[in-house]
Amino acid sequence: MSDVDIMKGEIHKKLKEKYECNIHKTGYCYIKDDRHLPLTVLHFSMWTDEIVIIYFYFYLIIMY
Repeated sequence: MSDVDIMKGEIHKKLKEKYECNIHKTGYCYIKDDRHLPLTVLHFSMWTDEIVIIYFYFYLIIMY
């Protein structure tokens, strides 16, 4: 398993912990002003990929 895969797993886990919802079937929601937007595993996967892309983009800027 690569460092990127490990990083993605950690980010994915933290997002799921942060957006856990005990009200809806999916188990995860983005909540704002008492409105629940259900989140799926696909949402978390895409979100995780974007976070990793941004991380490495800024890493490259700092390194070069």
